[in-house]
Amino acid sequence: MALDLSGVKSRPYRGDEDLPALVDLINETRRAEGNGYIVKGENIKQFLANSRVKTPQLWENGAGQLLMNVSLLLIFIEEGEDRSLEVRTLLNVHPEARGHELEDQVIAWCVEQARQLGKTHKLPVTLAVRLEEKQTWLKEVVEWSGFEVTRYFFTMERRSNEPLAIPEFPAGFTLRDRAGVTDPQAWADLYNQTFIDHYHHHNMSVAEVEHENKNPNYRPEFDLVVVGPDETWAALCYAQINPGETVEGEQIGWIALLGTRRGYRNRGIGKAAILAGMHLLQKEGCPRLRLHVDAGSLTGATRLYEAVGFRTVETALHYTRPII
Repeated sequence: MALDLSGVKSRPYRGDEDLPALVDLINETRRAEGNGYIVKGENIKQFLANSRVKTPQLWENGAGQLLMNVSLLLIFIEEGEDRSLEVRTLLNVHPEARGHELEDQVIAWCVEQARQLGKTHKLPVTLAVRLEEKQTWLKEVVEWSGFEVTRYFFTMERRSNEPLAIPEFPAGFTLRDRAGVTDPQAWADLYNQTFIDHYHHHNMSVAEVEHENKNPNYRPEFDLVVVGPDETWAALCYAQINPGETVEGEQIGWIALLGTRRGYRNRGIGKAAILAGMHLLQKEGCPRLRLHVDAGSLTGATRLYEAVGFRTVETALHYTRPII
């Protein structure tokens, strides 16, 4: 039976009342795009509890069936003395509802929300959408709506059964995990100093660190820090496994974060840290190891990942549209 697209109306998300339908919609869109990871209600609750995520907006037909949803993630950007706001759009559209001009309603709603957020925070604002190359339906929508590509991001992968070097840290540097090192302020400082040179860096607060540590898939023994001779936290590597996230039936293990603090780079610390994270994922039996990287990284991250065996398998496009 064809999906009923009559009587479409938009309204805000109502919490637990809407959660089952939202879970079903997100997983339906993932299956249509070949994504094997099944999202659960606890994952969505964790995401929506982020203080930078606005209440989702839903679109449903006259019978109350959910057709689309969009969430807005606020990224406050500081580049020198310049401050701005990027409103990142996270969109799910039922596969049978695509191409029926319903997406135009979503984009129009997002534009108006971004405009109001810019006024509220008194900042220049840009609306953004990040999508994979294979999401051709969404690519057509955003290009038709005046968005332009401003950045590329790679997904890189290597097999865990390939030879894996033993991590070698410089003299005086030691590897620890967050199971035994729990200082969220020290971790926030490390993160902020490590990624300060990255595209659209956003400083992370202690509250945000504590929020991320409540993720159902967070494992403190996978959250690694490299500590220098003077006890300075010099680098980090966070490995993550989302149970059920597979490619061709094989579990993916992620290097979700990797970075070295300013002043400690080009000493082999980052390479040793990622190798340590890869060994953890290998021991957990993940056949595929993956990570994301900014194609325009100023820190040479792509070269490091290639040096330890990763190769690009997917490309994501970061589209933006300035809001006047």
